[in-house]
Amino acid sequence: MGTETETNERSPAFRRVVETAFELVYPRSCWICDERIVRAESSGGRVVVGASVFRVPLSALVCDECRRAASVPARTFCRRCGRVALRETARGDDALCRFCLRKTGALKFAFDEVRPMHFYRGTTRALVLQLKRTTDPTLAEIAARLYFESRRRVLKAFRPDAVVPVPMNWRRRFLRSVNSPDFLASALARELGVPCWAKTIRRVRATPPQSSVDWAARRDNVAGAFALSGGKKDGPLERLKGKRILLVDDAFTSGATANEIAALLKESGGVEAVCVATLARAGLGKGRRLQCFGG
Repeated sequence: MGTETETNERSPAFRRVVETAFELVYPRSCWICDERIVRAESSGGRVVVGASVFRVPLSALVCDECRRAASVPARTFCRRCGRVALRETARGDDALCRFCLRKTGALKFAFDEVRPMHFYRGTTRALVLQLKRTTDPTLAEIAARLYFESRRRVLKAFRPDAVVPVPMNWRRRFLRSVNSPDFLASALARELGVPCWAKTIRRVRATPPQSSVDWAARRDNVAGAFALSGGKKDGPLERLKGKRILLVDDAFTSGATANEIAALLKESGGVEAVCVATLARAGLGKGRRLQCFGG
């Protein structure tokens, strides 16, 4: 009894010491907008420092304004294709767009769900662009925690067995030196408590830019661009059979890349289901982007 009381009394003091040391190393300015964070709570959160893991609050890393601006409710997006959903179809965290409601939209997709955090604009756009430029895994850790904070229920409902990142061609990786989905997938796997199978998918050929072409051209661009890897580092392909995979990318536009990978995972790997986790839904047009649900 006495030991338990003594431990509980010391915990707040110990936490304050850790947080003070943390602030000396990481001054409390927002990792997204770089504004000074005035207030920080004293519990929750995690940051990785070397091999050690310290739980610190997200409020010490991202300002309240950016946390609010980085996410919209899950039912804002159609769970099957990621378009803006119809309000009248909303059931909890699930909703459908008019195309998928009529069964004319998502039939082309091999993945089962897509779960964006926000539209590709404002705070989320800034976060995605920063991730593409930095080699510091701390920002990916923060982005993954923001995503997990806003999509915890849908991720738990999907029940992923493993997390897999969308790969980058080796030439592009050489030029950019970082593939942000790798960092995101690793951090999100830690939040979920499941393995990250980073080398499961290989991009076997480079693909042309997708930004200015339609769905059919995007689909053709990525056809045959990926392959499953069964090397010694990641184990045999048999481990994929019957698994539920969370496929992670930083942004989702037409869905052509995610569709190609999901089809490969299911047809060649025997995967049961694929859910696409992405920070941003792009390519919807300015007018459609603003039609999102309230809190």
